[in-house]
Amino acid sequence: MSSPIIRPATAADADVVLSLNLASVAVLSPMDSARLELLTTTSELFWIAELDGQVAAFLLAFTDGKCYDSINYRWFAQRFKDFLYIDRVVIGESFRRMGIASQFYQAIKAYAGKHQLHWLCAEIDLTPANPASLAFHQAQGFIEIGQQQVASGEKLVSLTACPI
Repeated sequence: MSSPIIRPATAADADVVLSLNLASVAVLSPMDSARLELLTTTSELFWIAELDGQVAAFLLAFTDGKCYDSINYRWFAQRFKDFLYIDRVVIGESFRRMGIASQFYQAIKAYAGKHQLHWLCAEIDLTPANPASLAFHQAQGFIEIGQQQVASGEKLVSLTACPI
């Protein structure tokens, strides 16, 4: 199997992105086509990881100063400047444990450094728990700087940051 190719997303990727998001909706926010269009027009990065001609994963990220309605993004925006907020990284089930997330994060750290962004920020679900994401982010150098209840108290998230 070859290495994943990380590339900008295109309109042709929308259906598979929505399918990937739906398959992981238990640990991230729901997204329909209207929401995807809104997010792609305001995001800083919308990347696809393609493996052997198949879309394996996607990433959405936002810099500070964006008009984004996410409660978690707003939490970081009130505390940080020059940051890149990783809204979601979704890896297709059959492509997990292949190093795709690590490659995304290497690329996003390089992007942040090149654009004078000093922090990567992300939230990870604590309730319901997402232990794989928590362990991954800790290994990438993210530290918890806060927690908050979201989704009308149904979720508790760890708010994490990684200096660049």
